[in-house]
Amino acid sequence: MQPRISTLMADFGTAENVPNGARVRARPLEFGLRVTTLAAGERFEASRLLASSREQHVMLFHCGPGSLLSVGGGLCGLLSPLRGKLSVCDGGSQVLLQDKVVYVSDTNRPYELAVPHGGRAIALVAAQAVWLGILGDTGLSGGTVLFPAVHDVGTPGRRALVACLRESLGRDAAARKAQILSRLSAFVHGLQRGYDDYIERCPGRTLARRRNAFLRLQRARLHIALNNGKHIDVSTLANIANYSMWQFIKLFRRVFGVTPYAFLSNYRVDVAKSLLASENLSVADVAAFAGFASRSAFARTMKKTTGNTATALRVANLRGG
Repeated sequence: MQPRISTLMADFGTAENVPNGARVRARPLEFGLRVTTLAAGERFEASRLLASSREQHVMLFHCGPGSLLSVGGGLCGLLSPLRGKLSVCDGGSQVLLQDKVVYVSDTNRPYELAVPHGGRAIALVAAQAVWLGILGDTGLSGGTVLFPAVHDVGTPGRRALVACLRESLGRDAAARKAQILSRLSAFVHGLQRGYDDYIERCPGRTLARRRNAFLRLQRARLHIALNNGKHIDVSTLANIANYSMWQFIKLFRRVFGVTPYAFLSNYRVDVAKSLLASENLSVADVAAFAGFASRSAFARTMKKTTGNTATALRVANLRGG
């Protein structure tokens, strides 16, 4: 069965369609919003939609239970489960997305989105040039504007995604195309709020060069988020960011205010704190899943970082404290 596809064309280069304060190009960016519904068990290759059209699109996929969406390199996806969990295979890494989490893929890496039976998901896929139009031209003629990351959006973010999906699938969607894209723009700006300060601390005389430096560092941070339960050394992170280890440590600390090792340790503590809220996992299991080499190392780090033992934190979580 072929997926149900509808196309909403939009001129998104006019001032009323971009965020307040954004600078727009002299010539409008013309592209459309293409909505595709994948039925249960259906498989689809996202790049086919671009190959069959001369226009540039934001491709919105509503993925049903058991469906599989493949996305080739050169396209950046914004992926989130709507019901149940969501499995994303990205360049050799596999991440299982929980409820209220949004995953932003790396443009340079192909990936697959697999929806388990009983689940549903949403995927918004486009080239960086189209994301540039959605977010408003900030004087950057090309390059990356949507950076790879894992975002915990909470209930408000999930509601915003669901609202965007409902508007796109509604009967009056064609008449509301500009509002839909404007809502999407606001959502993405909210995801990346705070990145501007990091980008300003990156080296480079131009905004494009500073964005490129931040992208390289962000790839290392994403690797930590996807693999925190595994052994990670700084040399691996430096290689992912394409810096020498000395350059990587120096630049990472300059931009984020901590060393890569301290960032990894703090991230594992945050993961452990969230896992401690579950009564189904023992403290030893939490230590292992969070990526600590031993329970003793876990205990020392938790005490040093939070001022409490893991057991005390669990009791506080269960009491709602």
